[in-house]
Amino acid sequence: MDSLVDYESSDSEHSSCDEQPVGTKRAAPVPEHPSKRRTTVPALPAFFSPVISDETKDAKGRVRSKPATRNSWATHVYFQLKRDDALGAVISATESDLVHPLDDIHISISKCLYLKDHETEGYSRAIQDALTRAKRFVISFAQLAVLTNEDKTRSFLTAEVGRGYHDLVQCMHAVDKVNAKYNQPPFYDPPRFHASLLWSLTEAPLQDAIARIPEDVATALCHEEYHVAAIHVKSGDRIKVYKMP
Repeated sequence: MDSLVDYESSDSEHSSCDEQPVGTKRAAPVPEHPSKRRTTVPALPAFFSPVISDETKDAKGRVRSKPATRNSWATHVYFQLKRDDALGAVISATESDLVHPLDDIHISISKCLYLKDHETEGYSRAIQDALTRAKRFVISFAQLAVLTNEDKTRSFLTAEVGRGYHDLVQCMHAVDKVNAKYNQPPFYDPPRFHASLLWSLTEAPLQDAIARIPEDVATALCHEEYHVAAIHVKSGDRIKVYKMP
């Protein structure tokens, strides 16, 4: 895994530090209709740059879960997904004045970690080394669910992974070993891997939205395959991308 892309992030719309529910592995049958469930998840930390702001709430009402601190870089390991027709159809069917789409669609394999400035480069290299034997694989989604972060500041409409779950677990374990060396917490056990598609300040608009999704749109999403081919490590506004063999 020696292919590296290093670039600055211009995404200020959504933190890559994703919310992650506590739950169990889900089977991957095509659902008759998206699942409606209420799940509490750990807090969604805000992603910030070296410029420290005292603002705790943005124009859309999103609340910063952890105050910005100098020399503390929000760091996150994940797999990026492209918004295709299947994902776009779900988003189009649910977007409203109260339900907002996320530009950044990804699957987390770490919690949101906070590293010192001098640790970020070494951490990225350690993740690359830990996953050097990880090969590309395919995922698909099993169902849709509404998840709420621990602080109850935001809720999300998510697509939960079915196929590819065990591949993600193997990558997660490799990342957990690196995190232990940096005195950072492991990922949630058991993990529920998912991609967040839309968010709202409360759960009710998302529950209404998920009920409106046509059955053929939900089924089409569960039939779609997504190729996981690169590992992303984001620290502050810097992203390193390691292509998988």
